[in-house]
Amino acid sequence: TDIYGNLTISSIKSFTTLIVPMISDVETSSITLTSVIVNWKTSVISTGYIEYGEDTNYGTKQEYSDPQSQGITHTIALTSLQPTTVYHFRIKGTANDNSLISSEDYTFNTQALPEITDEQIKKITDNSAQITFATNIPTDTQILYKPIKPNETFDYQQQGKQDLTKNHQLTLDDLEFGANYDI
Repeated sequence: TDIYGNLTISSIKSFTTLIVPMISDVETSSITLTSVIVNWKTSVISTGYIEYGEDTNYGTKQEYSDPQSQGITHTIALTSLQPTTVYHFRIKGTANDNSLISSEDYTFNTQALPEITDEQIKKITDNSAQITFATNIPTDTQILYKPIKPNETFDYQQQGKQDLTKNHQLTLDDLEFGANYDI
């Protein structure tokens, strides 16, 4: 409006604000004793790589096989890790406008090696014995055993169950009457 009260209206103009390059939806999956898959998204098309290690100094870098590979969904496998270890990682990349993007620190634990505890031999009969034990992670149940006789050598025999459990119980059957056994 001017000093005389005349109203002037301009034509409509449009604009779009920029998308801030950022990393989101960080997930770890398929964690094993020695590997993990890391998935994430970026708000803009970008490259990506992971820095990781046992502390926030990281120390190791894993890139795509083609470091110039770009996208908004990303997946990188980390391999040759140590079992039963806490790892720190952060994600970095470069957006199309050459701006650097970086995530916060994340952690994951590789799986633990199986440990056997509380081994017991129970319910011994003339031809069987029940073996029980516990493991720190779910495993199948496998018992190796052989008779002990002076001046004789025997190969280990094996009995087991394929179901995964932390509390194990297996009865060894068809044992020799009156024999000593190693398990």
